[in-house]
Amino acid sequence: MYIIIIGGGKLGTTLIDCLTKEGHDIALIDTNYKTVDSLVGKYDILGVCGNGATAETLKEAGVDRARIVIAATAVDEVNVLCAMMAKKMGAHHTVARVRAAEYSKQLVFMREELGIGMVVNPDLETAREISRTLRSMRTVKIDSFAKGRADLVEIRITEDSPFVSKRLWELYKTFKFKILVCAVQRGDDIIIPNGDFRLEVGDKINVTASHGDLDEMFKILGYSKQKVHSVMIVGGGSLGFFLARELVEQKIKVKIIESNEERCVELSEKLPKAQVILGNGTDQDLLSEEGFDEYDACVALTGIDEENIIISLCARLRNIKNIIFKVNNTSLLKAINQDNMDNAISPKNVTSNHIVRYVRSKEGDETSSVQTLYKLVDNKIEAVEFIVRSDSKCVGIPLSQMNLKNGILIACIVRQGKSIIPGGNDTIEVNDNVVVVSNNLFLRKLDEILEV
Repeated sequence: MYIIIIGGGKLGTTLIDCLTKEGHDIALIDTNYKTVDSLVGKYDILGVCGNGATAETLKEAGVDRARIVIAATAVDEVNVLCAMMAKKMGAHHTVARVRAAEYSKQLVFMREELGIGMVVNPDLETAREISRTLRSMRTVKIDSFAKGRADLVEIRITEDSPFVSKRLWELYKTFKFKILVCAVQRGDDIIIPNGDFRLEVGDKINVTASHGDLDEMFKILGYSKQKVHSVMIVGGGSLGFFLARELVEQKIKVKIIESNEERCVELSEKLPKAQVILGNGTDQDLLSEEGFDEYDACVALTGIDEENIIISLCARLRNIKNIIFKVNNTSLLKAINQDNMDNAISPKNVTSNHIVRYVRSKEGDETSSVQTLYKLVDNKIEAVEFIVRSDSKCVGIPLSQMNLKNGILIACIVRQGKSIIPGGNDTIEVNDNVVVVSNNLFLRKLDEILEV
């Protein structure tokens, strides 16, 4: 599929990396020739230096044969104009990144009235993901499918974990709950395990289960289920604003620490129910004065990765149980994970997941049934949710008799609102929501899990 990406910044580069790996033909438009030259040299793509909002540049990039045009420049208005121009000039589908808070209430209008297929706000989507993690009342990362009816949980096996040295088939026998370990990261190795796989200290595992069995697992592992009543947000930018707004609406006590005085005034006016403090979030004395230790959660969202890491380390030393921090430079994550700090979040990755899901839904004859998509363990594993169509070859076949490709695991089936952790005798039925975990096979349709 031919895709044009306008803007070679962090999001544009992430999308190029993802979509070229999936076999798409990519053209990049950017006003900076050095950016174009660098990315063309790194990836096998077409590069066009120019303004993506002009007909001349779009024509040079071949907009009339583009399946999708993704506008991801640093300027919202340029992205909207690029998408509108591309659609008018023959692109089948368009995507625009729009970040400003004042546009957040106009997203539906942009889609329906301006003809933009997808409008995505990275900060808003990331705020929703953080809010969902905090609502889960756990110190673990949780990805949700089927509108929250199924969860995929990421946990690390520590020295005192009762799971140490247990084979996966022993977990139910020992603990009397039914869980499915979908993926294991052991060092640099990524494994989709079978029942004989033995867990070791340091393994990072992705688990799915019914909500009841997840609760039982959390109790055994000693994870707190105390509800989050108060959150300190360090960094009052767009992401901090969206998150604070979400939390205030849930009647959670919010305090924001922001270093820019004008922004503090603006936040105070827009969020009268939140407390806004002017100051440096890495100042330990300030944090102590503001009762840092008394908050249930700390979320570090400054514009500097290193500051966010320092703040999260400080929160850990003060035994704050719920810690989330933003990282733009994802190359830092390996070092962070070595310190058992797994609650990093990257807005560009959150946004990329949304856009890649949209791209897959528009491929071929547009019968793709992708509903949700998450990339796990350093983007080496995918968890994809499909809705089952009546013409699927998977319908009615017991899973034990299904000829699955290597590297495929059916993690969960949601049927009529109920979550099923599948066994060999279970079947997939029409209108089920099915969660599939794979070794990055870039699945677009459910039937692609089958060996031909």
